[in-house]
Amino acid sequence: MISSQDSIGQIAVRIERAYGRRYSRWKPDGLTDCVWMSAASRLMEAADLVEGAPVDPELFVAVQPRSRLMPNPWAELTQECSREVYLKAIRRIVLQLRKELRSEVRRAERRLDLGESLDQVLAADATGLTPLSCYILAHRAGRIDLAARHRAAAESQHHSCPLYRVASRSFLPGHVYPFPELTSAAVGRAGELIAFSLN
Repeated sequence: MISSQDSIGQIAVRIERAYGRRYSRWKPDGLTDCVWMSAASRLMEAADLVEGAPVDPELFVAVQPRSRLMPNPWAELTQECSREVYLKAIRRIVLQLRKELRSEVRRAERRLDLGESLDQVLAADATGLTPLSCYILAHRAGRIDLAARHRAAAESQHHSCPLYRVASRSFLPGHVYPFPELTSAAVGRAGELIAFSLN
């Protein structure tokens, strides 16, 4: 969790920039930095309420409903409902990622049932499988060699969207998830977010 005033300030700056991009013609006349700091604090509450929830200022701004009249960051970004909108968006993303992984794994398993080897299914020219799905399939089959071959690409997939860690928990034990900095504490937090995302 990010708690220092400097870190909150950096998050506030990113929120302000994201909001400026969203409303490119809007002029923030008369606004002080307090609105952006308040928005950053509201985003941080999400991480406090649900351990493992990402602190993503750009996503926080992007998922908020647009103002019908004129932009108003106090109303859009600093309310309790702003935090709830963000957490609901996280739930939706996790569920969508889990659905995509499940579809890929099932499709690959059907090919295995039809007699193809795991090497064939995970071949570079195979279509419809992400690196993380390949890693999951190789790990579940006990093929450490194939898992190692797909690990770097699966790590890259994680870096593009860290919520894959949460989405993959029903397919892969947390301690083997392809992320080198993952600690046992982080695995616990991801598990808590999973329980949250299914409510």
